[in-house]
Amino acid sequence: MHIGLFGLSGSGKTTLREEFCNQHPNFIGTSISSLLKAANSPIDAFTTPTKLLSKNQFTALNEHLKFIAAHADTITDMHAVIEISNGNYWVEKEILNSFKIDIAFFIFCPLPQLIYQRSKPGEKKRKELKEQELSKLQNMALKHLQDSLSIPLFILNKPPYINSLNQIIDEHTRS
Repeated sequence: MHIGLFGLSGSGKTTLREEFCNQHPNFIGTSISSLLKAANSPIDAFTTPTKLLSKNQFTALNEHLKFIAAHADTITDMHAVIEISNGNYWVEKEILNSFKIDIAFFIFCPLPQLIYQRSKPGEKKRKELKEQELSKLQNMALKHLQDSLSIPLFILNKPPYINSLNQIIDEHTRS
């Protein structure tokens, strides 16, 4: 099974992936950023030109397809939207559907938690957005996935997310 974890930057995708892999050692976890980094592709969205972001999506796709070909069970941090210095880059529908994930989850993070996680010292560089802007972006990202994906998409909106993720995965594997 190949799982895709989506959510805004700072929503807790990496933490959830790591927790899931600790509970399910048969799953191998990664992130699209890690795959791009290993392929020597730029991952700093603030300095990467938009044209290169499009090329990066094809690199990410190819690297992810290699990754899932090598592992039976995977969980990957992914993005539907990449926040860039002058706006947002929306990952194209065709790309999102080509990653060959079986099931997708969107972390719909409570705004106070999202603001806190995005502002913690030592965290990666993220765009500073006001609460209203984050709310709008989170809703738009979810809508983009709902309109784009041709696989089951589940919304994780009640921490701790690991409980809902485990329950849905258990139900999905039994059916």
